[in-house]
Amino acid sequence: MANDTIKDFTAAELTAATTALGAAEADLTDAAKKAGDAATEVDTVAKQITGETSTGAAIRLKLATAPTAPEVAALADELLQHEIRLHVLQAKAAAAQYQATLARARVSRASAAVARAKQAATDAQRASDEAAAQDTDWQKNVTAAVVLLRNRNPAFSAAAIAAKASSAYVDAQQRVEQDVPQPLRDDARVRATALRDGVTQAAAAETIAETSAADAYKAHEGESGAVVAARLDFERKRARLLGLADAERQLDEISVTLRGIATAPALSSAARNRRDSAKLSTAAALAAFNKANQDVKDQEKKIADKQTEIDAAAPANKPPLELEKAALVTALTPLADALAAATTARDAASDVYEDSIPEETWRRLSAFDDAIWRLDTLIALTNATIDTVRTDYANAEKALAAALKKEVDGRRAIADAEAKLAIARDTAASERERGQTQLLAALRGDV
Repeated sequence: MANDTIKDFTAAELTAATTALGAAEADLTDAAKKAGDAATEVDTVAKQITGETSTGAAIRLKLATAPTAPEVAALADELLQHEIRLHVLQAKAAAAQYQATLARARVSRASAAVARAKQAATDAQRASDEAAAQDTDWQKNVTAAVVLLRNRNPAFSAAAIAAKASSAYVDAQQRVEQDVPQPLRDDARVRATALRDGVTQAAAAETIAETSAADAYKAHEGESGAVVAARLDFERKRARLLGLADAERQLDEISVTLRGIATAPALSSAARNRRDSAKLSTAAALAAFNKANQDVKDQEKKIADKQTEIDAAAPANKPPLELEKAALVTALTPLADALAAATTARDAASDVYEDSIPEETWRRLSAFDDAIWRLDTLIALTNATIDTVRTDYANAEKALAAALKKEVDGRRAIADAEAKLAIARDTAASERERGQTQLLAALRGDV
Protein backbone atom coordinates (compact mmCIF):
# COMPACT_ATOMS: atom_id res chain seq x y z
CA MET A 1 0.00 0.00 0.00
CA ALA A 2 1.38 3.41 -0.96
CA ASN A 3 1.75 5.75 2.02
CA ASP A 4 0.82 8.91 0.10
CA THR A 5 -1.65 10.12 2.72
CA ILE A 6 -1.94 10.05 6.51
CA LYS A 7 -4.91 7.72 6.09
CA ASP A 8 -2.77 5.30 4.05
CA PHE A 9 0.05 5.50 6.58
CA THR A 10 -2.17 4.79 9.59
CA ALA A 11 -3.90 1.94 7.76
CA ALA A 12 -0.52 0.38 6.94
CA GLU A 13 0.59 0.82 10.55
CA LEU A 14 -2.61 -0.88 11.75
CA THR A 15 -1.86 -3.85 9.49
CA ALA A 16 1.73 -3.98 10.77
CA ALA A 17 0.60 -3.69 14.40
CA THR A 18 -1.98 -6.45 13.94
CA THR A 19 0.61 -8.70 12.32
CA ALA A 20 3.11 -7.94 15.07
CA LEU A 21 0.49 -8.77 17.73
CA GLY A 22 -0.21 -12.12 16.07
CA ALA A 23 3.50 -12.89 15.93
CA ALA A 24 3.97 -11.87 19.58
CA GLU A 25 1.07 -14.07 20.70
CA ALA A 26 2.42 -17.00 18.68
CA ASP A 27 5.85 -16.48 20.22
CA LEU A 28 4.31 -16.40 23.71
CA THR A 29 2.43 -19.63 23.02
CA ASP A 30 5.63 -21.31 21.81
CA ALA A 31 7.61 -19.92 24.75
CA ALA A 32 4.99 -21.15 27.22
CA LYS A 33 5.08 -24.63 25.65
CA LYS A 34 8.87 -24.78 25.79
CA ALA A 35 8.81 -23.53 29.37
CA GLY A 36 6.34 -26.30 30.23
CA ASP A 37 8.54 -28.88 28.51
CA ALA A 38 11.58 -27.58 30.36
CA ALA A 39 9.77 -27.74 33.70
CA THR A 40 8.69 -31.33 32.92
CA GLU A 41 12.29 -32.24 32.11
CA VAL A 42 13.43 -30.75 35.41
CA ASP A 43 10.83 -32.82 37.30
CA THR A 44 11.71 -35.97 35.35
CA VAL A 45 15.42 -35.67 36.06
CA ALA A 46 14.70 -34.84 39.69
CA LYS A 47 12.72 -38.07 40.02
CA GLN A 48 15.55 -39.98 38.33
CA ILE A 49 18.01 -38.49 40.81
CA THR A 50 15.71 -39.45 43.68
CA GLY A 51 15.56 -43.04 42.35
CA GLU A 52 19.30 -43.19 41.82
CA THR A 53 19.88 -41.81 45.32
CA SER A 54 17.68 -44.60 46.74
CA THR A 55 19.70 -47.12 44.75
CA GLY A 56 22.93 -45.75 46.24
CA ALA A 57 21.49 -45.96 49.74
CA ALA A 58 20.54 -49.59 49.20
CA ILE A 59 24.04 -50.45 47.94
CA ARG A 60 25.63 -48.80 50.96
CA LEU A 61 23.31 -50.72 53.25
CA LYS A 62 24.43 -53.99 51.63
CA LEU A 63 28.07 -52.96 51.97
CA ALA A 64 27.57 -52.44 55.67
CA THR A 65 26.32 -56.02 56.03
CA ALA A 66 28.35 -57.80 53.27
CA PRO A 67 29.48 -61.24 54.57
CA THR A 68 32.31 -61.96 52.14
CA ALA A 69 35.13 -60.18 50.38
CA PRO A 70 33.91 -61.06 46.85
CA GLU A 71 30.52 -59.57 47.65
CA VAL A 72 32.17 -56.42 48.99
CA ALA A 73 34.16 -56.02 45.78
CA ALA A 74 31.04 -56.50 43.66
CA LEU A 75 29.07 -54.01 45.74
CA ALA A 76 31.92 -51.49 45.59
CA ASP A 77 31.93 -51.75 41.79
CA GLU A 78 28.16 -51.35 41.76
CA LEU A 79 28.45 -48.29 44.00
CA LEU A 80 31.02 -46.75 41.63
CA GLN A 81 28.65 -47.23 38.69
CA HIS A 82 25.88 -45.66 40.76
CA GLU A 83 28.00 -42.60 41.51
CA ILE A 84 28.85 -42.22 37.82
CA ARG A 85 25.16 -42.38 36.92
CA LEU A 86 24.33 -39.91 39.70
CA HIS A 87 26.94 -37.41 38.47
CA VAL A 88 25.51 -37.68 34.96
CA LEU A 89 21.98 -37.13 36.27
CA GLN A 90 23.13 -34.17 38.34
CA ALA A 91 24.76 -32.63 35.27
CA LYS A 92 21.58 -33.38 33.34
CA ALA A 93 19.55 -31.69 36.08
CA ALA A 94 21.75 -28.61 35.92
CA ALA A 95 21.34 -28.47 32.15
CA ALA A 96 17.57 -28.88 32.47
CA GLN A 97 17.44 -26.14 35.08
CA TYR A 98 19.47 -23.93 32.74
CA GLN A 99 17.02 -24.53 29.92
CA ALA A 100 14.09 -23.91 32.27
CA THR A 101 15.60 -20.58 33.38
CA LEU A 102 16.03 -19.51 29.77
CA ALA A 103 12.49 -20.64 28.98
CA ARG A 104 11.01 -18.65 31.90
CA ALA A 105 12.94 -15.57 30.81
CA ARG A 106 11.62 -16.01 27.30
CA VAL A 107 8.05 -16.28 28.62
CA SER A 108 8.54 -13.10 30.61
CA ARG A 109 9.86 -11.24 27.58
CA ALA A 110 7.14 -12.67 25.35
CA SER A 111 4.43 -11.65 27.82
CA ALA A 112 5.78 -8.10 27.93
CA ALA A 113 6.01 -8.09 24.12
CA VAL A 114 2.37 -9.17 23.84
CA ALA A 115 1.29 -6.42 26.23
CA ARG A 116 3.19 -3.84 24.18
CA ALA A 117 1.85 -5.25 20.92
CA LYS A 118 -1.73 -5.12 22.22
CA GLN A 119 -1.32 -1.48 23.23
CA ALA A 120 0.33 -0.70 19.89
CA ALA A 121 -2.53 -2.40 18.03
CA THR A 122 -5.08 -0.46 20.08
CA ASP A 123 -3.26 2.83 19.40
CA ALA A 124 -2.93 1.97 15.71
CA GLN A 125 -6.63 1.15 15.47
CA ARG A 126 -7.57 4.44 17.08
CA ALA A 127 -5.15 6.39 14.85
CA SER A 128 -6.46 4.62 11.76
CA ASP A 129 -10.09 5.29 12.69
CA GLU A 130 -9.36 8.95 13.39
CA ALA A 131 -7.42 9.36 10.14
CA ALA A 132 -10.19 7.66 8.16
CA ALA A 133 -12.84 9.90 9.74
CA GLN A 134 -10.75 13.02 9.15
CA ASP A 135 -10.12 11.96 5.57
CA THR A 136 -13.83 11.45 4.97
CA ASP A 137 -14.59 14.86 6.42
CA TRP A 138 -11.74 16.44 4.43
CA GLN A 139 -12.86 14.85 1.17
CA LYS A 140 -16.42 16.04 1.74
CA ASN A 141 -15.81 19.55 3.02
CA VAL A 142 -12.49 20.52 1.45
CA THR A 143 -11.46 18.38 -1.49
CA ALA A 144 -14.93 18.37 -3.04
CA ALA A 145 -15.33 22.11 -2.45
CA VAL A 146 -11.99 22.88 -4.12
CA VAL A 147 -12.81 20.64 -7.08
CA LEU A 148 -16.15 22.42 -7.43
CA LEU A 149 -14.41 25.79 -7.26
CA ARG A 150 -11.95 24.78 -9.98
CA ASN A 151 -14.73 23.41 -12.17
CA ARG A 152 -16.62 26.68 -11.83
CA ASN A 153 -13.77 28.76 -13.16
CA PRO A 154 -13.63 31.08 -14.95
CA ALA A 155 -17.21 31.61 -13.78
CA PHE A 156 -16.14 31.99 -10.13
CA SER A 157 -13.53 34.66 -10.92
CA ALA A 158 -16.12 36.37 -13.11
CA ALA A 159 -18.60 36.29 -10.23
CA ALA A 160 -16.02 37.90 -7.93
CA ILE A 161 -15.31 40.58 -10.56
CA ALA A 162 -19.05 41.15 -11.02
CA ALA A 163 -19.43 41.60 -7.27
CA LYS A 164 -17.19 44.70 -7.47
CA ALA A 165 -19.50 46.17 -10.11
CA SER A 166 -22.75 45.09 -8.49
CA SER A 167 -25.39 47.48 -7.22
CA ALA A 168 -24.73 46.23 -3.70
CA TYR A 169 -21.07 47.23 -4.02
CA VAL A 170 -21.87 50.65 -5.54
CA ASP A 171 -24.54 51.35 -2.92
CA ALA A 172 -22.19 50.31 -0.09
CA GLN A 173 -19.43 52.51 -1.48
CA GLN A 174 -21.76 55.50 -1.77
CA ARG A 175 -23.00 54.93 1.75
CA VAL A 176 -19.47 54.86 3.17
CA GLU A 177 -18.45 57.96 1.23
CA GLN A 178 -21.60 59.72 2.36
CA ASP A 179 -21.14 58.94 6.04
CA VAL A 180 -17.33 59.31 6.33
CA PRO A 181 -15.81 62.42 4.70
CA GLN A 182 -12.86 61.77 2.40
CA PRO A 183 -10.12 63.30 4.60
CA LEU A 184 -11.13 60.97 7.42
CA ARG A 185 -11.37 57.99 5.03
CA ASP A 186 -7.93 58.74 3.63
CA ASP A 187 -6.31 59.00 7.05
CA ALA A 188 -8.10 55.89 8.29
CA ARG A 189 -7.00 53.85 5.28
CA VAL A 190 -3.39 54.92 5.71
CA ARG A 191 -3.49 53.59 9.28
CA ALA A 192 -5.33 50.41 8.24
CA THR A 193 -2.85 49.78 5.43
CA ALA A 194 0.02 50.07 7.88
CA LEU A 195 -1.67 47.49 10.12
CA ARG A 196 -2.28 45.10 7.22
CA ASP A 197 1.30 45.52 6.06
CA GLY A 198 2.43 44.67 9.58
CA VAL A 199 0.34 41.50 9.56
CA THR A 200 1.72 40.53 6.14
CA GLN A 201 5.30 41.15 7.25
CA ALA A 202 4.77 39.20 10.46
CA ALA A 203 3.33 36.28 8.50
CA ALA A 204 6.32 36.33 6.15
CA ALA A 205 8.68 36.42 9.13
CA GLU A 206 6.78 33.54 10.71
CA THR A 207 7.22 31.47 7.55
CA ILE A 208 10.94 32.21 7.49
CA ALA A 209 11.23 31.27 11.18
CA GLU A 210 9.30 28.04 10.61
CA THR A 211 11.61 27.15 7.74
CA SER A 212 14.67 27.82 9.91
CA ALA A 213 13.18 25.77 12.74
CA ALA A 214 12.41 22.93 10.34
CA ASP A 215 16.01 22.96 9.09
CA ALA A 216 17.27 22.87 12.69
CA TYR A 217 14.97 19.98 13.57
CA LYS A 218 16.10 17.99 10.55
CA ALA A 219 19.77 18.73 11.24
CA HIS A 220 19.80 17.95 14.97
CA GLU A 221 16.81 15.77 15.84
CA GLY A 222 17.14 13.04 13.22
CA GLU A 223 13.99 11.19 12.18
CA SER A 224 11.82 12.82 14.86
CA GLY A 225 13.06 16.24 13.73
CA ALA A 226 12.20 15.36 10.13
CA VAL A 227 8.63 14.61 11.26
CA VAL A 228 8.36 17.99 13.01
CA ALA A 229 9.71 19.76 9.91
CA ALA A 230 7.32 17.89 7.60
CA ARG A 231 4.38 18.66 9.86
CA LEU A 232 5.17 22.39 9.90
CA ASP A 233 5.19 22.44 6.10
CA PHE A 234 2.05 20.30 5.94
CA GLU A 235 0.11 22.62 8.24
CA ARG A 236 1.01 25.64 6.09
CA LYS A 237 -0.11 23.91 2.90
CA ARG A 238 -3.23 22.61 4.62
CA ALA A 239 -4.24 26.13 5.71
CA ARG A 240 -3.91 27.40 2.13
CA LEU A 241 -6.13 24.61 0.79
CA LEU A 242 -8.69 25.29 3.51
CA GLY A 243 -8.77 28.90 2.34
CA LEU A 244 -9.68 27.75 -1.17
CA ALA A 245 -12.45 25.51 0.15
CA ASP A 246 -13.94 28.55 1.88
CA ALA A 247 -13.96 30.72 -1.26
CA GLU A 248 -17.61 30.14 -2.22
CA ARG A 249 -18.80 30.93 1.29
CA GLN A 250 -16.63 34.03 1.39
CA LEU A 251 -18.15 35.36 -1.83
CA ASP A 252 -21.66 34.88 -0.44
CA GLU A 253 -20.64 36.46 2.86
CA ILE A 254 -19.17 39.50 1.07
CA SER A 255 -22.43 40.04 -0.83
CA VAL A 256 -24.35 39.95 2.45
CA THR A 257 -21.87 42.38 4.00
CA LEU A 258 -22.19 44.85 1.13
CA ARG A 259 -25.98 44.77 1.28
CA GLY A 260 -25.83 45.28 5.03
CA ILE A 261 -23.64 48.37 4.63
CA ALA A 262 -25.91 49.86 1.96
CA THR A 263 -29.11 49.29 3.93
CA ALA A 264 -27.89 50.22 7.41
CA PRO A 265 -29.93 52.88 9.23
CA ALA A 266 -29.03 56.42 8.15
CA LEU A 267 -27.11 58.73 10.46
CA SER A 268 -29.40 60.69 12.74
CA SER A 269 -29.67 64.43 12.23
CA ALA A 270 -27.89 64.94 15.55
CA ALA A 271 -24.98 62.75 14.39
CA ARG A 272 -24.78 64.58 11.08
CA ASN A 273 -24.82 67.92 12.88
CA ARG A 274 -21.99 66.84 15.19
CA ARG A 275 -20.00 65.62 12.22
CA ASP A 276 -20.57 68.76 10.15
CA SER A 277 -19.81 71.05 13.08
CA ALA A 278 -16.59 69.14 13.78
CA LYS A 279 -15.75 69.36 10.08
CA LEU A 280 -16.02 73.15 10.15
CA SER A 281 -13.94 73.36 13.33
CA THR A 282 -11.32 71.09 11.82
CA ALA A 283 -11.22 73.13 8.62
CA ALA A 284 -10.72 76.32 10.64
CA ALA A 285 -8.03 74.72 12.79
CA LEU A 286 -6.32 73.33 9.68
CA ALA A 287 -6.40 76.78 8.02
CA ALA A 288 -4.85 78.32 11.14
CA PHE A 289 -2.21 75.60 11.19
CA ASN A 290 -1.41 76.11 7.51
CA LYS A 291 -1.05 79.88 8.04
CA ALA A 292 1.17 79.43 11.12
CA ASN A 293 3.23 76.84 9.32
CA GLN A 294 3.68 79.13 6.30
CA ASP A 295 4.61 82.04 8.58
CA VAL A 296 7.39 79.95 10.10
CA LYS A 297 8.62 78.84 6.68
CA ASP A 298 8.62 82.44 5.41
CA GLN A 299 10.56 83.63 8.45
CA GLU A 300 13.06 80.78 8.13
CA LYS A 301 13.58 81.76 4.49
CA LYS A 302 14.23 85.37 5.49
CA ILE A 303 16.84 84.17 7.96
CA ALA A 304 18.44 81.93 5.33
CA ASP A 305 18.45 84.78 2.80
CA LYS A 306 20.01 87.12 5.35
CA GLN A 307 22.72 84.54 6.05
CA THR A 308 23.43 84.37 2.32
CA GLU A 309 23.72 88.17 2.26
CA ILE A 310 26.08 88.07 5.23
CA ASP A 311 28.25 85.46 3.58
CA ALA A 312 28.56 87.60 0.45
CA ALA A 313 29.17 90.90 2.28
CA ALA A 314 32.51 92.52 2.89
CA PRO A 315 33.83 92.18 6.44
CA ALA A 316 33.15 95.81 7.20
CA ASN A 317 29.47 95.42 6.23
CA LYS A 318 28.78 92.19 8.19
CA PRO A 319 28.02 93.61 11.70
CA PRO A 320 24.82 95.49 10.77
CA LEU A 321 23.66 92.49 8.74
CA GLU A 322 24.29 90.21 11.73
CA LEU A 323 22.07 92.49 13.83
CA GLU A 324 19.34 92.27 11.21
CA LYS A 325 19.60 88.46 11.23
CA ALA A 326 19.40 88.41 15.03
CA ALA A 327 16.20 90.43 14.85
CA LEU A 328 14.78 87.95 12.34
CA VAL A 329 15.72 85.01 14.60
CA THR A 330 14.09 86.72 17.56
CA ALA A 331 10.93 87.26 15.54
CA LEU A 332 10.88 83.53 14.68
CA THR A 333 10.21 82.51 18.30
CA PRO A 334 6.61 83.81 18.59
CA LEU A 335 5.90 82.41 15.14
CA ALA A 336 7.17 78.96 16.22
CA ASP A 337 5.10 79.21 19.41
CA ALA A 338 2.05 80.06 17.33
CA LEU A 339 2.74 77.04 15.08
CA ALA A 340 3.01 74.75 18.10
CA ALA A 341 -0.30 76.06 19.42
CA ALA A 342 -1.90 75.70 15.98
CA THR A 343 -0.60 72.14 15.70
CA THR A 344 -2.12 71.25 19.06
CA ALA A 345 -5.41 72.89 18.08
CA ARG A 346 -5.43 71.09 14.71
CA ASP A 347 -4.79 67.70 16.33
CA ALA A 348 -7.49 68.30 18.95
CA ALA A 349 -9.98 69.35 16.28
CA SER A 350 -9.05 66.29 14.19
CA ASP A 351 -9.66 64.03 17.19
CA VAL A 352 -13.06 65.65 17.75
CA TYR A 353 -13.83 65.24 14.04
CA GLU A 354 -12.95 61.52 14.12
CA ASP A 355 -14.92 61.04 17.34
CA SER A 356 -17.97 62.69 15.74
CA ILE A 357 -18.27 59.63 13.45
CA PRO A 358 -20.31 56.93 15.23
CA GLU A 359 -18.62 53.60 16.01
CA GLU A 360 -20.94 51.63 13.75
CA THR A 361 -20.05 53.94 10.84
CA TRP A 362 -16.35 53.21 11.31
CA ARG A 363 -17.22 49.50 11.41
CA ARG A 364 -19.00 49.83 8.07
CA LEU A 365 -15.94 51.50 6.54
CA SER A 366 -13.76 48.68 7.90
CA ALA A 367 -16.16 46.04 6.58
CA PHE A 368 -16.27 47.68 3.15
CA ASP A 369 -12.48 47.88 2.85
CA ASP A 370 -12.18 44.28 4.03
CA ALA A 371 -14.70 43.24 1.37
CA ILE A 372 -12.58 44.96 -1.29
CA TRP A 373 -9.45 43.13 -0.13
CA ARG A 374 -11.23 39.77 -0.02
CA LEU A 375 -12.80 40.27 -3.44
CA ASP A 376 -9.40 41.05 -4.94
CA THR A 377 -8.07 37.84 -3.38
CA LEU A 378 -10.95 35.79 -4.79
CA ILE A 379 -10.58 37.34 -8.24
CA ALA A 380 -6.95 36.16 -8.27
CA LEU A 381 -7.98 32.49 -7.74
CA THR A 382 -7.15 31.17 -11.18
CA ASN A 383 -7.08 27.45 -11.93
CA ALA A 384 -3.29 27.61 -12.06
CA THR A 385 -3.26 28.96 -8.49
CA ILE A 386 -5.76 26.33 -7.35
CA ASP A 387 -3.74 23.50 -8.94
CA THR A 388 -0.56 24.73 -7.31
CA VAL A 389 -2.17 24.80 -3.87
CA ARG A 390 -3.64 21.32 -4.35
CA THR A 391 -0.33 19.88 -5.55
CA ASP A 392 1.60 21.52 -2.73
CA TYR A 393 -0.80 20.05 -0.19
CA ALA A 394 -0.62 16.54 -1.69
CA ASN A 395 3.18 16.64 -1.76
CA ALA A 396 3.35 17.95 1.80
CA GLU A 397 1.05 15.19 3.05
CA LYS A 398 3.08 12.58 1.19
CA ALA A 399 6.29 13.93 2.71
CA LEU A 400 4.76 13.89 6.19
CA ALA A 401 3.54 10.31 5.75
CA ALA A 402 7.00 9.27 4.56
CA ALA A 403 8.67 10.99 7.52
CA LEU A 404 6.26 9.32 9.94
CA LYS A 405 6.93 5.92 8.39
CA LYS A 406 10.69 6.40 8.60
CA GLU A 407 10.39 7.43 12.23
CA VAL A 408 8.20 4.42 13.06
CA ASP A 409 10.53 2.06 11.18
CA GLY A 410 13.42 3.50 13.17
CA ARG A 411 11.64 2.95 16.48
CA ARG A 412 10.75 -0.57 15.39
CA ALA A 413 14.37 -1.31 14.49
CA ILE A 414 15.50 -0.02 17.88
CA ALA A 415 12.87 -2.16 19.65
CA ASP A 416 14.04 -5.25 17.74
CA ALA A 417 17.66 -4.52 18.62
CA GLU A 418 16.75 -4.04 22.29
CA ALA A 419 14.82 -7.33 22.30
CA LYS A 420 17.84 -9.16 20.86
CA LEU A 421 20.05 -7.44 23.41
CA ALA A 422 17.79 -8.62 26.24
CA ILE A 423 17.96 -12.20 24.95
CA ALA A 424 21.74 -12.02 24.65
CA ARG A 425 22.06 -10.66 28.20
CA ASP A 426 19.79 -13.34 29.66
CA THR A 427 21.70 -16.03 27.80
CA ALA A 428 25.06 -14.62 28.90
CA ALA A 429 23.94 -14.47 32.54
CA SER A 430 22.69 -18.07 32.42
CA GLU A 431 25.88 -19.23 30.73
CA ARG A 432 27.99 -17.58 33.41
CA GLU A 433 25.96 -19.30 36.11
CA ARG A 434 26.10 -22.60 34.21
CA GLY A 435 29.84 -22.25 33.76
CA GLN A 436 30.32 -21.91 37.51
CA THR A 437 27.99 -24.73 38.56
CA GLN A 438 28.93 -27.28 35.91
CA LEU A 439 32.67 -26.72 35.67
CA LEU A 440 33.48 -29.77 37.79
CA ALA A 441 31.03 -31.93 35.87
CA ALA A 442 32.59 -30.81 32.61
CA LEU A 443 36.10 -31.57 33.87
CA ARG A 444 34.95 -34.97 35.04
CA GLY A 445 33.26 -35.71 31.71
CA ASP A 446 29.71 -35.93 33.08
CA VAL A 447 28.45 -33.49 30.42
